[in-house]
Amino acid sequence: MRLREQVTASCTSTTRVATPNRVGAVAALALAATALAQPPMEPIGARLEYEVAVPGGAWGSSVTINPGERVEWRVKVTYTGPGGLPVAGLGQIYYQPVLSNVDNVGTGGEQDQLGVWRNNGISGQGNTTLQQGLLSIAEGADSSQLASYGRVHFGFTSRSTTAGSSGGLTGFRHSDASNGAPAGSFLRIAGANNPNWYPATLPNGSVSLNNQILWGVVSDNNAIDSTWFAGGIEHVVIFRQAFIASTEVPQAPRVINLFSEAATLRRAGGGAGTDDARSMLWAWGATDPQPIRTGVEYIPATITIVPGPGVGVASSLAALLMARRRRSNP
Repeated sequence: MRLREQVTASCTSTTRVATPNRVGAVAALALAATALAQPPMEPIGARLEYEVAVPGGAWGSSVTINPGERVEWRVKVTYTGPGGLPVAGLGQIYYQPVLSNVDNVGTGGEQDQLGVWRNNGISGQGNTTLQQGLLSIAEGADSSQLASYGRVHFGFTSRSTTAGSSGGLTGFRHSDASNGAPAGSFLRIAGANNPNWYPATLPNGSVSLNNQILWGVVSDNNAIDSTWFAGGIEHVVIFRQAFIASTEVPQAPRVINLFSEAATLRRAGGGAGTDDARSMLWAWGATDPQPIRTGVEYIPATITIVPGPGVGVASSLAALLMARRRRSNP
């Protein structure tokens, strides 16, 4: 696909990170370390934003829950580039959602979990089986609990289960720097054939390393004259999932950051070239349908898990009993 060279200068990507409390400090440091090693990008002309909500509640940048409770979350993109351009809608974006400071210990409800994948994470457009894996635009807008989750509408590229492709979407757990991840405890979403953490930079061509980018999550619009094409350039929802907190009661509030990085964007050099500049695509109007590429600003969201009201009551009772003992034993 030929790209319109509307923007060509490179710049460093930026990541806004909500400041966590003491418990999330280690995860924040790990996130900051990876953000510092980002590849060069096209000038920022888009925003990828995470939003969270309690089931049926208002979408926002943060939410507080108790152990074992559920949070709905989504990804949306907005075009913020030069004004006056005939941009018609999303073109294509590669990304990998990551949750930091997660509980990866234990099994089942003892661990933090994601929601069930629709059609086993296999989705796309063009035939009935693949279409079954996509969520509707209405499901992307609604914060109600869903039976299953995945990409929202934009899925022209299929998620084949063959060895030479990304495979259906799934969640990978990374603890203690496993599979190339930074230090910390993470849940990363990518294709089932992509267990390794994405490379922070890729200065030289490498098909295998480039696949760790391409086998993430891709939201891909169809041709502008296709019945599958969806317009809109503001607050376009491209992904939905849920987070179910483990039943483990933290000693202090546990903060989870939900984010993506520029290192997961498609690189200009592909799998062979040395050009490591990263970008996403936006579709131009029908009179000039060549896409424009832009860099991306990332806006994370946070989920805070508090000990819960039961724990608070127990702590208060313990403190009251201790005070009484002290008064009775001067």
